[in-house]
Amino acid sequence: MPSLIAEHRKKVLAAQAKHFYSILSQAFSNAEFHNGDAIFWESDSEKTIFEQYLFPELKGKLKDKDTAYWGTNTCKEHLRTSKLSYKVREQMLTMSAFKGCFQLAGGEVVFPLKEGVSTSTQWEDTPDYEYRKKVKAAGLIVDVNGLKKPNESGKDIFAFMVVMKPFGKNITGCANHFSDYNDIVICDFYNPGIYPSGYGSVSSCQKGTSGLNTGITNMRCTGKLVSDGWEFTKDYPW
Repeated sequence: MPSLIAEHRKKVLAAQAKHFYSILSQAFSNAEFHNGDAIFWESDSEKTIFEQYLFPELKGKLKDKDTAYWGTNTCKEHLRTSKLSYKVREQMLTMSAFKGCFQLAGGEVVFPLKEGVSTSTQWEDTPDYEYRKKVKAAGLIVDVNGLKKPNESGKDIFAFMVVMKPFGKNITGCANHFSDYNDIVICDFYNPGIYPSGYGSVSSCQKGTSGLNTGITNMRCTGKLVSDGWEFTKDYPW
């Protein structure tokens, strides 16, 4: 019986992750309809691209219609008590990329991050480096189970990348959200849109084996969940 309950719980969490992805993808499509192609989106000095273009498309799906972002202290406390990889948790708690969070009607707690990606310095001397530098994207973390447990990376907490300007045609490689967010990374992406962390690099989905990351499923497993048809398969590092 316990195993049946555990499997049912996995199916529920996978369905919640899929539902959120659908909501976010629709918001992206609506934002392009209202504001033009994402490759031309620009943020002002007061708002991130997420706040300026995507958040307005989600307002009808907020849990509290009179509240925009929760206070940053509430958001940080949720992150502080969640089981995340060391770099993701500590960097989100201390870096200016942190922009607060909000909750959707379905219970999902969403943590949008400031736009910014980093590519490896080993590419700087290659002919396609100038194309890589033009990539514009922003990371996003969601707890699809809200404030309920397990509050763990790869189980009910997942990461996505909102891509405005992708790699140019025939350019290969990966980009991660800022230099320290190596858990939020996508590879070989050529269209604007929503990408799960680990896209193009499913083999990098794994559990940490050292230090503070020991036993923690990394955010790149979001890509594996998607590629496996929104199912936690037997080889998923649960």
